[in-house]
Amino acid sequence: MYPRKECRMEKEDLVPCRNCGVHEPANTIKDGICIECVNEHEKINQPAPIEQIKVEKTRNPIPASMFIWGAFLSFFVGVYVILKLEQLWGLFFILTVTPCLFLYPIIRFLFGGKDSIAAAAVTIITEEVLKSKIEKAVKKRYNKKRKY
Repeated sequence: MYPRKECRMEKEDLVPCRNCGVHEPANTIKDGICIECVNEHEKINQPAPIEQIKVEKTRNPIPASMFIWGAFLSFFVGVYVILKLEQLWGLFFILTVTPCLFLYPIIRFLFGGKDSIAAAAVTIITEEVLKSKIEKAVKKRYNKKRKY
């Protein structure tokens, strides 16, 4: 067989690592700690590399069909409350909730399809303006009929 190579270092040249206890050559020991332990310690204490992640904000607006179905539902609940329960608070559903739910998808479309507080505020203002114009027209017609 091949002749065995003899180790050039003697036992005196090997120094134990204070961290792991493995005997290493004296030239690889720094402050009593071997290079492998130093490298491992540096890997642990190194902060993780920071990558810039571009996060896109994805907001799914409530579909317009939900508002329209809600408007129909509030209208029929208002009619039910007036007819079956004989209470006038059903008018609240018919005169307030239903127009808001019908108008909001239209105004949201005009605002670029985004849900926002501004779109909701404009919806309420538009509804109140429309109600006041309808009320004035009804009063005007009622007054004309009374005169005759």
